[in-house]
Amino acid sequence: MEERREHQRLYLRHYGTDYSYQVMVGGRETAARLLDISLGGARFSMREPLQYAEPGDAGSVVGPSRAPEYAGYFREVGYTVAWCEGEQFGVVFDTPLQRDYTDLCFDFAPRL
Repeated sequence: MEERREHQRLYLRHYGTDYSYQVMVGGRETAARLLDISLGGARFSMREPLQYAEPGDAGSVVGPSRAPEYAGYFREVGYTVAWCEGEQFGVVFDTPLQRDYTDLCFDFAPRL
């Protein structure tokens, strides 16, 4: 399969931290766990299969539940749902994040 991603992806499971956000998806605000992120999009996981959203739906990151406050630029980011599979869904940001990959690594790294 050909890689179509334009931006390098940061896989947050390597950090062993729970990055929970409130997101608007399918017209509902709900909690979702951020699994990975790039400058152009992200992958989230829900507690149960996503039954009320489908590819093409607009949404946004409302705010952190248990996520780093210092990554505040991630709040209020609009996106379009790219795919849904079981409990997970991927999004494409309306506008790429105004950071670089090194910033993402620093911003999402666990603080001691």
